[in-house]
Amino acid sequence: MDVYLVFAAGVGEGGVPQYWAVPASQVREVLQKPSVYPIPRVPPFIVGSLWYRGQVLTVVDMAQVLGGQRWQSGGNLLYYVLVLEGVRMPVALWVGPWVQAVRESEMTPVETGHVAIPLMGRATQWAGGRVVFHLDVPAFLNWLDQSVVAFSRTLADYR
Repeated sequence: MDVYLVFAAGVGEGGVPQYWAVPASQVREVLQKPSVYPIPRVPPFIVGSLWYRGQVLTVVDMAQVLGGQRWQSGGNLLYYVLVLEGVRMPVALWVGPWVQAVRESEMTPVETGHVAIPLMGRATQWAGGRVVFHLDVPAFLNWLDQSVVAFSRTLADYR
């Protein structure tokens, strides 16, 4: 039985959280409030870097990537970082103050009609009628790679 980690990735219109899911098999570890260090001159969707088991990971703000508003920062803000498993890039996902494991059997497929949401593999409905968008991890990694390269070129042109 497939299990997904459903996370709140920012706040959409009306202050409602946007729910996204990633297969649990693609997540190595969920970290609660790790120390993330800012990196100068990076795109705004990169929160910073994280020292994780002998390697430096780039931490990506999923709220900004997926079109939501970033969670309001504050001293007591709880957040999670999902460390991806078996990916070609040393990357982790900065998500909101909520992550939960959900079985595939608890989700019902939802039609999105003609609406195409970038980086979405599919949509399902879950507890209380919440719509959950499933992140297409390979598409996300390709987008991230292209976005960082494009930003680097823009920065080089700026100099």
